[in-house]
Amino acid sequence: MVTRFVVSAMFLALVVIADASAATLTLKNTVYRGAVPLHVADLFEVTGQNATEISQFELKLEGKSGWQDTTFFARALSEAGFDVKFKGLKRVWLGLCKVIDLEAVANSVEAKVMAQLDEATVKISKLSLLGEKPPCLALEQSLATTEVSVDKPVARLASKHMLNDGKSLTLWWHVDYALRLPVALNSLNKNEKVSESSVEYRWLSAQQGAYQWPLTEAALVQRRATRQIATGEAIVRGNSEVVPVIEKGEVVTLILQDGAITIEAKAKALQSGQIAEVIQVLPTQGTGPVNGKISAKGVVYAAF
Repeated sequence: MVTRFVVSAMFLALVVIADASAATLTLKNTVYRGAVPLHVADLFEVTGQNATEISQFELKLEGKSGWQDTTFFARALSEAGFDVKFKGLKRVWLGLCKVIDLEAVANSVEAKVMAQLDEATVKISKLSLLGEKPPCLALEQSLATTEVSVDKPVARLASKHMLNDGKSLTLWWHVDYALRLPVALNSLNKNEKVSESSVEYRWLSAQQGAYQWPLTEAALVQRRATRQIATGEAIVRGNSEVVPVIEKGEVVTLILQDGAITIEAKAKALQSGQIAEVIQVLPTQGTGPVNGKISAKGVVYAAF
């Protein structure tokens, strides 16, 4: 029993000493695009015992390509007799390839986006790649065309890049943009109508409230506030609505038609509505409400 204890203690001591003397490899480059030979120093900062020797150690790719993790490097260094540990290792891309010029791709995507948008309405200041950066292209590959699907607003979009070998690459982008939006010169009360003199146009970013696409100037003056709109606040679909053709409580002309017989009467609108919408009205000489379709401003038509 004593002998076993001593052996176990010696073994534990050796493990502790070995771990303490292990060299530390800290990843400094997540993508290796260079030509062989590949040395540890091309990818890692090495500190600790045998740091110089380990840094100069050649890693045999032997057909290895794509993403690699700790396993590949640990096995190669262990077989060479090195005791190492990895610090903060992420995946590493290994392979001979061409660097993707993301700035050029971003410029291409932006041009495609702006071809579908009105420069007087929207400005793009920056495109930032979302997610993991694509490593690179194979030596024989090239980006042939770019397709971009634009939604409004353009805070996030995808671009599809067709490669000359028939494959495709899809990238997702975050877009820093500004919209030319109407803002209230003075606060507007709920149900207050918007007029040309009550607004001015300013360039606003998403952080400043540019989260809905601008209304046209013609459409803007047909709207009213659905809540209190503060001075300097953008007037958008979310805080305004088209002024109803008929307002609730308004006295309207009710046209009742029964076959060849047409009767015209006055009625009180029980609901607000737009052209072609069905609302309830209460005839002044009637006993109950009638459903009718708005056919013009102040006119409701009902057939029996």
